[in-house]
Amino acid sequence: MQLIRRFKPSHTRSGRAFPLVAAAALLFVFAAQGLSQAVPKAGYVAEGSFQLPGKGQPGAPDRPVALALGPDRTVHIADGDGLVFVYDSTGIYRRTYGQAELDDPLAIGITDEGESYVLDGGANLVFVFGPGGQRVRTIASKGSKAGQLSNPVDLALGPSGHVYILDAGRRGVQIFSRDGLFVRDIDLTTSVSQPVSLAVGIDGWIYIADKRTPSEVYAFPPFTQIPWVGSTPRGIAGRVNFRGAQFNEPVATAVNELGTVVVLEKRSGRLYGANASSDRLIGADDVLYGGIGTGRGSFREAVDIAFAGVDQVLTLDARLRKIERIRLTTEEGLRWRENFGFPIRVTNVAGGLPAPLLDVGYTPDGQPRFLVETRNGGVALMAVQPEVHQTVYGDSVRVYKPDLSTPLQQFSGQIGDLQEAMLTDSTVVIADSRRNRFTIFSIEAGEVLGMYGDNYQDDRKLRSPRGVAMLQDGRVVIGDTGNNQVKIFSADLASLVASYPVAKPVGVAVDPDGEIYVWNEDGTLVGRMITATQTLEPLAAGLLPGPVVAITFDHAGNLFALDEATHRITIVKAGLSEVLMQLGEEDALDRPTRIRVDREGNIYVTDEGAKRTVVYRWDVEFPPLAAFDVDYQEDAALLNWEPGPAGFLRGYEIQGADDPNGPYRVLFTTAAPPFRIDASNVPEVPPGYVRVTPVFITGVRGRGSRPLPLGYFTANRLFLQGDYPAAMEQAGEAVRLIDSGAIGAEDIVKGKLLYIAFASAYELRDFNTAVSWAQQAAQYPMPREELIQFHFRLAEIYMRVGSPPDAAQQILALVGQGPRPEYYQSQPVIDQSFRIYRGVRDAGQPEDAIEFLRLYAQSIPSSIQTLQYEYADSITVFSTRLKLGPGFQFWRNASYGQVVAFYENLLTEGGLSAEQTVIARQILGCAYFAFGRRTEAEDTFREIFGLRPDFNLSREIARLRRLYALSIYNPETERFFGNIRPGS
Repeated sequence: MQLIRRFKPSHTRSGRAFPLVAAAALLFVFAAQGLSQAVPKAGYVAEGSFQLPGKGQPGAPDRPVALALGPDRTVHIADGDGLVFVYDSTGIYRRTYGQAELDDPLAIGITDEGESYVLDGGANLVFVFGPGGQRVRTIASKGSKAGQLSNPVDLALGPSGHVYILDAGRRGVQIFSRDGLFVRDIDLTTSVSQPVSLAVGIDGWIYIADKRTPSEVYAFPPFTQIPWVGSTPRGIAGRVNFRGAQFNEPVATAVNELGTVVVLEKRSGRLYGANASSDRLIGADDVLYGGIGTGRGSFREAVDIAFAGVDQVLTLDARLRKIERIRLTTEEGLRWRENFGFPIRVTNVAGGLPAPLLDVGYTPDGQPRFLVETRNGGVALMAVQPEVHQTVYGDSVRVYKPDLSTPLQQFSGQIGDLQEAMLTDSTVVIADSRRNRFTIFSIEAGEVLGMYGDNYQDDRKLRSPRGVAMLQDGRVVIGDTGNNQVKIFSADLASLVASYPVAKPVGVAVDPDGEIYVWNEDGTLVGRMITATQTLEPLAAGLLPGPVVAITFDHAGNLFALDEATHRITIVKAGLSEVLMQLGEEDALDRPTRIRVDREGNIYVTDEGAKRTVVYRWDVEFPPLAAFDVDYQEDAALLNWEPGPAGFLRGYEIQGADDPNGPYRVLFTTAAPPFRIDASNVPEVPPGYVRVTPVFITGVRGRGSRPLPLGYFTANRLFLQGDYPAAMEQAGEAVRLIDSGAIGAEDIVKGKLLYIAFASAYELRDFNTAVSWAQQAAQYPMPREELIQFHFRLAEIYMRVGSPPDAAQQILALVGQGPRPEYYQSQPVIDQSFRIYRGVRDAGQPEDAIEFLRLYAQSIPSSIQTLQYEYADSITVFSTRLKLGPGFQFWRNASYGQVVAFYENLLTEGGLSAEQTVIARQILGCAYFAFGRRTEAEDTFREIFGLRPDFNLSREIARLRRLYALSIYNPETERFFGNIRPGS
């Protein structure tokens, strides 16, 4: 939508012509100024400039008065004689529209969707045409009241879908929703004398040119910052000064997204530009372009301008019949203005209800229903059905219409003078002023449950009760007008709980917090009942424009007041500190009596005079939350997002679901981002996906953000539950999103996810996949205990895939983490270490196998010495087997000559351990004995006692069999060597 424009107000013909000498002088001055500058302020752009057809020719407006640029770059020119001509960007005529509707078009604006809003001064209306030129609706009506037009001169389409109309007759700006619901009137009488043109920026600032101010335009803040009640205070309007300007007829004003305001001065044919937020001065004054003349850069009767982007301006000249496009050089370096952050939308709901509404209620399962007044003064319950209402904003909302297929349920008996009625999930409560009582009907039975107030002789007796409400605990609140009291009856209606003095209380309402609000008969007093002091605390001054007919609250605590004098609605934000919106045309209703709001944000105003109910709608609308991001930290997920407009949100819901498409459930609520999910608050069953949904001040949830997986928590839960396929899938998806940048994560978190994927593959015995995950996981930090398990499992996997050396490396990396002593004592761990030793040995790397076991044994804590000794013994045995192994085989093969040669060589070389020397000497001695070399056998054997003084042959024979599978002694050698003693 073009928010940057202002569109021609005046359709009067040009005043006296400037003499040619004067025009030439003006052009000379402008040129001289341009020569003093490094660059000109504006330059002619041929593309997009064109000449209109001559009068009487096809496609030729007779009296062009205003222009606008369409989203497709078409140029729409309003003809003061009642047409809009459409040209393409090169000036070729395409079509017309409005010939059956328009009388005296003054200004035009076009939305991004191609809808044209044409202000017609003759009809005092805004005609809205669709992209094809078809009439779709009108806005406003002729008259002197708020929401009516008396002498409109200009129109602008502002941000957030609002339509601004400058009405010189009222000396004010009237603002409507895009579908024509009147929002507010800005009274300019204290500031502006003769307003002639209007522009509205994307930041909501309102710029008004006054014919009586020669060198400046007025700048008003966004309409939400201007008091909603009374005339605009003096001093609230700022000024945009234009150096060197002398505005005699400032016929057009426009503003771009950078806040640069351009004013077209008709008599001089000049464009002036200034930016209030910039202190940069270019040249001696603020002339941008133009002058009186007939050539390029000159105008005879310039009537309108429009921005075409931030740095190009179109100018329409009615007499020279041309469109001239210029490019500004003044915009470079200026900052984009912040968008007007007012997301509240209001709209009309066509049709309404064909009966006066008493209340909106809900069935126990949450389905809405209407309580309406019938023609004979009775009460009926009306079933409703939802209906999708297409709005002018391009979306749809849910409203409710009477369900004509379901008959009304009547509650007509025992009612004298119906004043007010209330609907609960099971009853209807009616205040009857003529019979001085309130009556309760059962919805299910359709019968009277009881009548209270007229049959008492004590303080429970009522006189002309006119207001009724109910507290959450079932107590009934009555506005007892005749007794000048507000009374509260117990839930069982047997007793009077409390009564408070209030002069003529005709209405009572209860907010969601259970606070009681009361208004009096003439509507001048509206306040909260302070039960402790039995006094009424009036609403803050300035919240309500005048006396009220009725008030109500929505389920979010916002107050809705129906004004008695104007019949307009004021919406006061929960907390009752500020007005959010006013809506409805002044005196558009006959005799409004009550107001209700349903949970969807539909507003029902009962018009007793017309015997109908008007339905409006309000909601908050802004794009889905941007930049939603999950950043994984150690054992936590930090959710962050760009917050919505401040002041229009009650907070945010963190919602979770197992599937990205839902259904979603509320996990947490928070006031603002960021939000941390960790072990202290993560649900026992974490969801697979999370999103953030804003909760508006209307109490309605907005559109949720894109869902993101809560990968770590979900994968971890699935892994702990033993659902390894799902755990691996979730962890893998989270890693993929981290790698793609869709979610952020600390390295330790990515390591955890990779570990879960690896461990899941391990449990599934998918070892090749596990190795693939492990190779990635090894690059990221893991907690110590997790890292120990990682290396242990990976060692197992390498053993399974036939790579014992890699397994050994994993175990050595594991013990480098310093596991607790009990880890080493675990039998599966002990078994694994020896399996790896054997695997490396059997893979043809016996030295590496021994070295692995030796390094492993060195890591065993000294606090478990027994285990240290056991590993030391094993290493001794394994190294002995390795060193002496060939000799063992020679012995088993009875190759005694090879035995002698092998062991003689070993013992000569030295470097053997004590264990290896003892065993080598035993085998060599037995070999000598076999050759009959007994003296050498005895000498060889006797050396053993020098190494092992406590050597015992019987024990040794058993040890050799057990540890080395050796049988080297027979009865004869056992007797021979058994008789040898140390030193004998």
